[in-house]
Amino acid sequence: MATFPNSLAPSAINMGSQSTTLVSKSHSGKRQARKFGTTLVTFDVSWTNLNRVQMGELWGFVQAQSGQFGVFDFFPALYRDSSNSNAPVSAIVGVIALARQRRVQISGLPASKTVLNAGDLIRFDNHPKAYLLAEPTVSDASGNAVMVLTFDLLRDVPATRVVFFKYVGVQMSLVDDAISLNQRPPFWHDLSLKLIETI
Repeated sequence: MATFPNSLAPSAINMGSQSTTLVSKSHSGKRQARKFGTTLVTFDVSWTNLNRVQMGELWGFVQAQSGQFGVFDFFPALYRDSSNSNAPVSAIVGVIALARQRRVQISGLPASKTVLNAGDLIRFDNHPKAYLLAEPTVSDASGNAVMVLTFDLLRDVPATRVVFFKYVGVQMSLVDDAISLNQRPPFWHDLSLKLIETI
């Protein structure tokens, strides 16, 4: 699988999410909502004032994706590493976590510390879905903790699998088939892309 070029830092990056929910209301005003599937991570990324050589690297990669067809790993600047200085690169899942759960027990952490922050991006080694943490993760004296996720687990995560907190990639594709490249005198280029998680 391809990896998005990371040599050029974006001028702006906005993280979002996309969920599918069916909402209906009765005449009496009673609301019913049903959720379908999982929540997908999205990014709006833009680069400005790039010269032709810099733009060539990005433009070549984008064109090689054939619009929405291609799938690639994107390592988002500012979001790919935990925002907590106590976070290790990874940890071990301590007890099997079943699909549709939001709590995952992990071990191998620094003892008695807040090791992860709410909003941190994580990824397990047994499936490509990226997850966000709903609240801070605090380890006990033995270096164990329970992570609370914002999205339900998509798959079972067996004990001893690895969960990553640093250099976390999100498996993505382009949202649009049509991409345009802007050029301004004297030959400066701007590019904006919308990306959506693909699992």
